Amino acid sequence: MSSAPTVLILTNERDLHANKIILALERRNARPIRFNPADFPLRSRLYFSNHDGKWHSYIDLDLSHRRLDLQEIHSAWLGRPDPVEVNPALSPMAARFAKAESKAAMAGILHLDHILWINHPDKMRLGERKLVQLQRASALGLEVPRTLVTNDPTAVKAFYEECGGNVIYKTLYAPFVSEEKLERGMIPPGSRYGGIYTTPVEEADLAHLHSVVYAANLFQEYVPKEIELRVTVVGNRVFAAEIHSQASERTRHDWRHYDFDNTPHRVHQLLLPIAQLCIELTRSFGLVYGAIDMVLTPDSRYVFLEINPVGLWYWIELLTGLPITDAIADLLVAGQVHSWEPIVETGAAV
Repeated sequence: MSSAPTVLILTNERDLHANKIILALERRNARPIRFNPADFPLRSRLYFSNHDGKWHSYIDLDLSHRRLDLQEIHSAWLGRPDPVEVNPALSPMAARFAKAESKAAMAGILHLDHILWINHPDKMRLGERKLVQLQRASALGLEVPRTLVTNDPTAVKAFYEECGGNVIYKTLYAPFVSEEKLERGMIPPGSRYGGIYTTPVEEADLAHLHSVVYAANLFQEYVPKEIELRVTVVGNRVFAAEIHSQASERTRHDWRHYDFDNTPHRVHQLLLPIAQLCIELTRSFGLVYGAIDMVLTPDSRYVFLEINPVGLWYWIELLTGLPITDAIADLLVAGQVHSWEPIVETGAAV
């Protein structure tokens, strides 16, 4: 391996967070290589073979002679790659076959268990499962909201009454609905793209409970908020940011409605035991990075909501000065987490 560590950046060309990481890596004299797995097979070539008792794997990027030897990869960052594209001239059956084969080959050649990933694709898939997150967080000692997932209208009504009507609905997986789903009749006509945010369940909504039979639904008892927290774990470094969502009516139930002019963001002095639990939760999935959403209640309780293995961070960095990009770049260059002793970061970005 050359003295400049090669860092694989797997994401789409529109990923602004990747741009920041690449610049930070270049400042550290690393060699970042950006590749969108969706470019295979139309815009790149893949080679995987064994000879002389060894396995060899290469990718020719952009159909050029710029060859990436995967044995030289020091670490990798998985962002938001696009779906695999195949030749549009193929028949539907051939296209499905080509897509499945291409995805299988790319997943195999990029498995790369011997390097540090932020985060490993297989570990990330498990880490994205909200029901597993809630169980693990609770088992570790983090407080979680009272939760019901069901498609039984009777169970929802009973849960609503048990919680005194203080219930919210949120999605299990997809917070946004695309035009593709619109064409399948999954959101009302007239909308091209819709967000499904955390929503209070009102008494009037009980008249429509019959609709829950069509899908799994996630309901939770409402947790009172003093502030919300975005806790970003990078290895053993923990960056906690306060989101004063209750300062704006727009963000009161879900800060993803965004009202930056009226929603202060500040560095939060996270308690060390809570920081330790955040690291332990992240590690329990085999992850080294996690963006954790929590609530700090008016009576000073920390309540876990969810962890996102590929959660965004740059807006937090801009608004608070927390040097999250530098921490990610440092970890990619190091290629390993040297210690899991928690460090709660408060410094300003350089």
